[in-house]
Amino acid sequence: LVKFLGGEGHKIESNKKPYKIMLVGLFGSGKCVHKDSKIQLNDGNIISAYDLYHKYKTKEIAIEYGSIIDIRKDNLFVPSFNPNTLKIENKKATTLWKLNGKELFEVYLDNGNDFSVKVTPEHPFFTLKNGIVQQVRADQLTEDEVVAVPFNTKIDGKPQYLFDELKELDLDVKNYKLNIPKGNIKNKIIPLLKHKRNYCQLNADLKNGITPICLISNYNQSFIQIRKRGTQKVISFPTLITEELAEFLGYVIGDGHLGKNYVEITNEDQEIINKVILLANKLFNMKVGIKRDKRSKSQNLCTLVLSSKTLVYILNVLFKIPIGKKGKKLRVPQQISKSENIAIKHFIKAYFDCDAYAGNNIRSIELSSESHSMVTDISYLLKRFGIISSISKKYINNISYWRLTIKARYAEL
Repeated sequence: LVKFLGGEGHKIESNKKPYKIMLVGLFGSGKCVHKDSKIQLNDGNIISAYDLYHKYKTKEIAIEYGSIIDIRKDNLFVPSFNPNTLKIENKKATTLWKLNGKELFEVYLDNGNDFSVKVTPEHPFFTLKNGIVQQVRADQLTEDEVVAVPFNTKIDGKPQYLFDELKELDLDVKNYKLNIPKGNIKNKIIPLLKHKRNYCQLNADLKNGITPICLISNYNQSFIQIRKRGTQKVISFPTLITEELAEFLGYVIGDGHLGKNYVEITNEDQEIINKVILLANKLFNMKVGIKRDKRSKSQNLCTLVLSSKTLVYILNVLFKIPIGKKGKKLRVPQQISKSENIAIKHFIKAYFDCDAYAGNNIRSIELSSESHSMVTDISYLLKRFGIISSISKKYINNISYWRLTIKARYAEL
């Protein structure tokens, strides 16, 4: 029992038999949050409670009040508050738990944030009373309570290799010839394909050194020459999230637009225009078309066009950037959230260059987006650098936007 619950063991003496132990309270120690609540993992990934649960759903076991999943062997760690050290430390998660039809409380924080969290009544909050950190249930909180929230999350991230993710896509690799014994294509190659192929076209492509990416087991180069199946134009693409790729993604998410066959980035800052042209050439070996909007009041406003179905396909499927209107669907790509901090810095820099502005004669930086998930993700990333931000809602032409604000010393260079 001590091994299961943790903590120190204490001897229990009793002269009455049979010996029985009764545990009073709901299963689990962390209690429950709403399915849409964002959870940051120790690898930097920001995931909803719903998505996290369904990631392990195959191991689900039904119980009286819902269902549980044992994840002790999955080595899932979550940044957690240690009331003894008063620090955020990585703790191993052992169980995922889902309740059926449980009443939830919505707790708002009065710290400049339009922020709330939905939790079960018994969910604990850490408060400071008489110099002592104590736990208070959600249904016992008052408006006078001050609760602990993190301001610095120490997550360094890791290099994010993209080749295994690219292998899941319907892509061809140029100048990569497989050694295939004659007559083995139907029996040994076609069963390995993750996307259906025409046999005659596949046979011709393989002879010309054009190989479906899913057939390549190992690839150690920094760049790969690829094309979407059914297209002719080949582009270069990095097999690792580099500082340059993170910066390019920041520009696309900030001022970009995906069409079916092209990527557009619209901006009037000549420095950004020059940087996008440089990145397109270095990352994808592509030339950028430039369109100037003569109807605009700004003479410098340009639309940069990268014509490539392959690039659109990768940005949409791999990085979840929507085709067409980005709007409320936008999020920080998971590969960015899990990256090293140096790559995240370049992503934030590019995104802020597009969608943020500094206040006049005031220490304040404001970022706006129609996507609540996007600004929430950015606030998590900023905490990795000890930067505190607040989130609030505003309306422009009757359309709701979310505003992330960095103030005072956190907005200083």
